[in-house]
Amino acid sequence: MIDFRYHLISLIAVFLALGLGILMGSVVLSEKYVNRLENRVETFEGEVDERRREVTLLNDRIDALQEFALQSQPRLIDGALAGEKVVAFEIHGTDEVLLEGITDVIRQSGGTVVSTITLTDRFMLTDQPERDQLALILGSVSGEGRALRDEAGRLLGQRAAVAASTPVEDRRRGASPATQRLVDLIEQLEEAEFVGISTTEELPVPAGASFVVAAGSSEPSRGGARDLALALAGGIANGEGSAILTEPVGSSWELASTLRDDGSLSAVVASADHADTVPGRISVVLGLDLVLDGVVGHYGTGDGASEIVPPPTPRA
Repeated sequence: MIDFRYHLISLIAVFLALGLGILMGSVVLSEKYVNRLENRVETFEGEVDERRREVTLLNDRIDALQEFALQSQPRLIDGALAGEKVVAFEIHGTDEVLLEGITDVIRQSGGTVVSTITLTDRFMLTDQPERDQLALILGSVSGEGRALRDEAGRLLGQRAAVAASTPVEDRRRGASPATQRLVDLIEQLEEAEFVGISTTEELPVPAGASFVVAAGSSEPSRGGARDLALALAGGIANGEGSAILTEPVGSSWELASTLRDDGSLSAVVASADHADTVPGRISVVLGLDLVLDGVVGHYGTGDGASEIVPPPTPRA
């Protein structure tokens, strides 16, 4: 009995020793593991601090470049559009600040946005009465929304461009047929609330006017707005008007890249895919100036852009 107790006590002692050894070993291992984690955390914190310093430095550089661009803008665009009259088309769903910035920079360059024609969300053509009404205005036999939008955009753009090319002397004898056709179309579209118009001129498109198409947003295009903008640009091109298509940075509409992929359209309509930035606004002014001289370019940082900003036009 004593031997049994002795062996039992010995066995218990062995297990206790093993348990204590495992416990002590785990404590040692845990301490090593904790130390290792602490070292890694310190290293990571150091790397984070370094990245923060780099980000701060980059932001400071970006701010400096932005300030440089703002200060350089007046010199770069001074007189670029002196005396020029510009008609701006704005598509529903477009970022509001886009056209505001463009209008301001055109004014700084000596030009004037004499008319703003907004194509409203009625062009979404969500119901049959709207489609029927637009078809009646256009004299179209189509009843399909996309076809009607395309037809309306092209017809409006073409008539605007043809009216802009009407010589002033022809207008002095009364409204030319081309101008009257444009006025009739705009009046009907405005009455049906497909367009809204703001103008400082007697006619919405004065002789010699050039065109800016402002469209695009980070939000997806709704109700065919993207296709409407491209159709409008195509119509201006068909009417041989001088135009630049403008889009904000980060626009999901991808208008500029789509236009650039169209060989015939990109040859006659310029584009700027960053028109809500300082370089982009400079591009709108200088790019439109070049288009008036018969030189079409594509500016920005997106696909198909030839350069960020165009070179200033030499002046006497």
